[in-house]
Amino acid sequence: MVKGVIFDMDGLMFDTERLACVFWQQAGYELGKVFQMDFLYSFRGKNRKAVQEAFLKEYGPEFEFERCMDLKTKMQYEYMEKEGVPIKRDCWNCWII
Repeated sequence: MVKGVIFDMDGLMFDTERLACVFWQQAGYELGKVFQMDFLYSFRGKNRKAVQEAFLKEYGPEFEFERCMDLKTKMQYEYMEKEGVPIKRDCWNCWII
């Protein structure tokens, strides 16, 4: 008997990964940094600690990760509240009705 199902829609059905990259770049711009897309793509499936470690390794211990993360999160949530979250149309393993 199935008692529950866990389904992760973030990045699978909803195009949050693309949004995250856009807002990481905007946050970087605010801090005077340019983040390369391959660096940002490397965060897929990673938790906050792993992302922080990647930033500190790439930009040094003086990098203001918490400030950058806060800027990115604030901008992304403001966008999603206003525009919604885009649905991934190229998702082969999900059905969108």
